Amino acid sequence: MVPGDPVHSTIAAGAVRRDGPRFTGLAEAREWVITEFDCALHTVQLLVRRWEAAAPEPLTAAADLLVALSSFGQDVPYAQMAVAAEALAEAAALAGNHRAAGRAHFICGNAAIQETRLTRARTHAQLAAGFCRRAGDRAILQQACNDLGVIAQFEQRYDDAAGFFDEALVLAREWGQRSGELITTLNAALARIRGRRAEEALPACEEALAALREMADRHGVAHALCVRGQALHELGRYPEALAGYRECLDLCATEGIPGQQAQAWYRYAETLRVMGDVEEALEAADRAVTYYRTVPGRDRDRGYALWTQARVSHSAGHHGRALEQAGEALEVFTRTALPEAAQVRALIDGIRPAPV
Repeated sequence: MVPGDPVHSTIAAGAVRRDGPRFTGLAEAREWVITEFDCALHTVQLLVRRWEAAAPEPLTAAADLLVALSSFGQDVPYAQMAVAAEALAEAAALAGNHRAAGRAHFICGNAAIQETRLTRARTHAQLAAGFCRRAGDRAILQQACNDLGVIAQFEQRYDDAAGFFDEALVLAREWGQRSGELITTLNAALARIRGRRAEEALPACEEALAALREMADRHGVAHALCVRGQALHELGRYPEALAGYRECLDLCATEGIPGQQAQAWYRYAETLRVMGDVEEALEAADRAVTYYRTVPGRDRDRGYALWTQARVSHSAGHHGRALEQAGEALEVFTRTALPEAAQVRALIDGIRPAPV
């Protein structure tokens, strides 16, 4: 699922069924995981209810199963996994199983990021990092540090984000965690883009994209294309940004990556808007918003898509519609305590007619 990621090599060995299913490709494997997800989750819940402090192996196995499932986060109900992970983290901590506790807290923190519950995400990511340090679990420590950087980035604390990403990069290189290194590189690039340093971010995007292509990591390539598109947009290289977004959209359609595809749609819409092609921009923004309305737990992206949709509607002269869309985006950003709320308020003030 994640080429170049050595985390699988840290999963505790157990009895292996030699007569298990065989898959012809990733799509078939993903379908199997989706089908078996409820069974796997119930297995973890049963293990947690029946654990014994003198036998840490079942807790370790349960944590490893959740880590394995986390690679399929866009395909499975991650929030349900987090509920099981929280119970597992508590049991593992009581049992003194730092490895299982760290991995379970990592799942909880990562799920909270997806739901933009940043205070909860930070608490779990910090606990994950602490338990991983005590257990010497550097593979998951790298991911916890990356998550702390993502949280800081969402809060627009870009210097803090850079520090966490730097630590995650060092760990990834020490561990040989190539996929983690590349994704963290892209996250660090995104922090620079949002911090008005796109010229520094673009070379890192190009390097990561080339490496991910070589590794045939389709999900990673799609993400890299979207981040590079944002860098090109910020640098005013709009035709190149559009070309990258189109490649991302095509790849996502072929590989079945709807979440990344929706994000590319609203980024694509913003570049079209700036270039003056508001009709196509309206269609692209509508596609993104329509997708996020059907997927639970993606409020943050729905807010960004609505914010883009409002800007496009305003540029097209549909001011009433723009106010409605901006108001919905403001509700999302206010509820999730994201700093973009202030920028949406400024957009609303700019759309509303001045009092007579």
